[in-house]
Amino acid sequence: MKWVEAALALALFLLLASRWLAPVTQPVTSHTTLGDSVGWNDGRSRPSLHFGGVKSLEATAPPPDTLRVVTDFQCPFCKSLHHVLDSLAELRPFVVELVHLPLTRIHPQALAAAVAFECAAEQSRHRQMHDALFDHPDLVRKGDFAKLAEVADVQELQGFEQCVKARSLVSRVEDDARVAREAGVRITPTVVLRARRVEGSLSRGGLITLLSPRNP
Repeated sequence: MKWVEAALALALFLLLASRWLAPVTQPVTSHTTLGDSVGWNDGRSRPSLHFGGVKSLEATAPPPDTLRVVTDFQCPFCKSLHHVLDSLAELRPFVVELVHLPLTRIHPQALAAAVAFECAAEQSRHRQMHDALFDHPDLVRKGDFAKLAEVADVQELQGFEQCVKARSLVSRVEDDARVAREAGVRITPTVVLRARRVEGSLSRGGLITLLSPRNP
C-alpha cells in the first residue's frame, strides 16, 4: 500500500503547488496608491514605457490603458511578463509605469539594477535599459551595468557610470519599495489596472483579459 500513500502525497503536493503558483487577482483596496486611476499620488513623476505606438495615437483615440507594474529586474516571472508585454504591443497600445520592489534577499543585484534603470531614465533611455536588464540576466548577475548601458545605447556613458556608482538614486528605488509595501504588495510581478490587482506570474491570455474593456 506504500504506492497508494505515495500517490496521495504526490496529489496533495501538486494541489498545493498549483495554488501557490497561480496568480492571485484581487480588488485594489481604497487605502492603496497603486490602483489610483489618475496616477501615483506619492508625488513622484515616473518614466513611462510605451507599447504599441502610443505616442502616435490620433487625438480622437481613447487614452491607452496604464498598467502599473511592481517589478524586480532579477525576478524570472518579471522577465516572463516583460516578454508577454512585448507580444501584446501589436494588439493594442498601452503604457507601463514601473514601481521598484527589489527582493534583495534572493536577488542580490536587484537594487543595483533598479538604480541602473533610474540612471538610464535620466538620459531618457529607460525603455532601452528596461529591455536590456531583462534580456541580459548574465550581465545583471555580474553587475556589469556599463555593458548594459552600451546595449541600451546610453549616450553619456561616463555620466551613467558615475550615477550608478554614486547610488544617488537609491532613494527613488527605496521610496518605490515603501509605496509597494504600504499597498500590501509582497510579490513580483504585481500588475495593477483600474480596480484590479494581479499578483504573480501572468500569462498572455491573462493579461489580455485584464486589458479587456469589459474588465472593470
